[in-house]
Amino acid sequence: TMKDKITKKDKCFIAILTILFISFFLNCYQVIVNKRYKRTIELTCYGNIEEIRIKNESVLSILDKCIKARNISNEELLKLYKNYSAIANAEIDLLEYYLEYRDNPNIKTSNKNVSIENKNINGVYWQIEEVIYSYIKSNLSEKTESMKINDDKLEEVSVLKEMAEKLNEYYISFYNENCSNLDEDSRADKIIKHAYWINILKEIQNINEEYIDYEFSNENIS
Repeated sequence: TMKDKITKKDKCFIAILTILFISFFLNCYQVIVNKRYKRTIELTCYGNIEEIRIKNESVLSILDKCIKARNISNEELLKLYKNYSAIANAEIDLLEYYLEYRDNPNIKTSNKNVSIENKNINGVYWQIEEVIYSYIKSNLSEKTESMKINDDKLEEVSVLKEMAEKLNEYYISFYNENCSNLDEDSRADKIIKHAYWINILKEIQNINEEYIDYEFSNENIS
């Protein structure tokens, strides 16, 4: 009957509207989830680049002081070890987030064109961490409270200082160019907005690449 036909049409129309509404709701929900996910990544990555900056400043300060004194105490070695460990972990986190960020089609940013290709050079900081650990072990085995920076060790420690200087100078230059006269919150917002953490990770990797062939080793440790 005509009434049944109208009822069937109404039911079909309601079903289509329901499907469209569910689809619209799911799309909106996915957009919200992606935005929150993107924000979580960005906040974490900003925290990581700041961790690297601060720990590297500490490394540079310790190495500068110790090279002048030609001596590193066990306490300073432990600080160096902890700082390098924190830098290595933060760099690994940044690289993992970068790859996830790059490969996620739902995350939009104009900074995806910054390409980081060599994934093997992130091992430099792990090598340095091992060298510092070897220094500590050597001092403990010899029951000494400090390590003299003799001619054999001076080159290696000087390379570490040079590497820290390059990274510190880059941070200063980048922040002056892109975030000058901004307070900490505004700087964080700008770095997150433009995904500048990718640029910084790229330069960290570039600096690492300069030292990838340097043989940080334990042979010179007496």
